[in-house]
Amino acid sequence: MQLYFAVLMLGRLFQLIMRRLFICLAICWTACQMPGKPYQKQASSTLSASIDARWKEIDSAVIVFYDEPYGQDSLRYARYYTQLSATEAPFLQVLAVQLDTTYTIRQTRDRCRGEGKIWCYRAGQVKQTLYFNVGGPSDCTFVYWIKDGQFYYTKPKDVFAEWLHSHQSLAKKPTS
Repeated sequence: MQLYFAVLMLGRLFQLIMRRLFICLAICWTACQMPGKPYQKQASSTLSASIDARWKEIDSAVIVFYDEPYGQDSLRYARYYTQLSATEAPFLQVLAVQLDTTYTIRQTRDRCRGEGKIWCYRAGQVKQTLYFNVGGPSDCTFVYWIKDGQFYYTKPKDVFAEWLHSHQSLAKKPTS
């Protein structure tokens, strides 16, 4: 009889341990699968070559500045904009300087609003899009692009922000 109770107690102890182990494993697995967990990765000195070869192919760009990036309507603030074409070497050099930096890879986009985006072209075809906020609150300034479903975030460099600010007044409404 004592052997029967000992085996029964061991069985219940085994069930309790297995249940707790299953719960711990489920919690760990869920935590690892949560979106938006950024991890740091250092860029090489030639970010364009090491991360996305499309950056090396860029020969022109269209910079889009949203009219009211901090307006009341958070869903449609990017609907109205002005744009500026850039084919000159100085802008492409500024863009290369901006992209030659460290970055953070995120699984989801952060909640900060953008001030605009840059469509980067090669031979008339869009190769990549760069999103930016260089004049907002300091905790919401960014430059990012998307590759393979991941968001590559960098902090805007001064030369990039200054170029955008100095050229924004040249942007025009798109024509139909």
